[in-house]
Amino acid sequence: GNEKGIIGILDLNTLSYINEIDLGLNGVNPDNMMKSGDHIYTINNKDWSGSSISQLSLLNNSVSTIDLAGAPTGCGTSCLRDGKINYQISGDSILNEWDISLLPSNGTPLSISQNFYDLSYDPVNNLLYASITDYATYGAINIYNDNNDFVDSFICGVSPGNIVFDIRNVPT
Repeated sequence: GNEKGIIGILDLNTLSYINEIDLGLNGVNPDNMMKSGDHIYTINNKDWSGSSISQLSLLNNSVSTIDLAGAPTGCGTSCLRDGKINYQISGDSILNEWDISLLPSNGTPLSISQNFYDLSYDPVNNLLYASITDYATYGAINIYNDNNDFVDSFICGVSPGNIVFDIRNVPT
């Protein structure tokens, strides 16, 4: 009942809170924030009765929010992957893809069928890393190529909730 949909603007030089941008009524409870070009995208859980995706223009701070049809509850996990947002509805095993250039009202199901805890895309090797867990005894990372084919997996700690890549020193 207290869900918010606000993106705060912070001056990193002075650590001053400058302003905030309201994502609107259907943009509340963002689960993830992703930047692509001149836009920031959030995938929103709303009040857990549906999901939406907001697109914020960094040029003029305008916001448009698209309700995701067929999303009966909030988003479980998401990532930006090669110009598209991969997302999964909470508790589901279908991975969907949403095209940021088309802004459709629904995602397209991919051939990957597994319930994930976290998703992360490595732009260096073009692989999708997806964590699985039972939240008590195991955790693993599955790796998929750009055709959504399973490539490999490795065991990691229980409940792998964040997958991060350090790409600062990638040779060009």
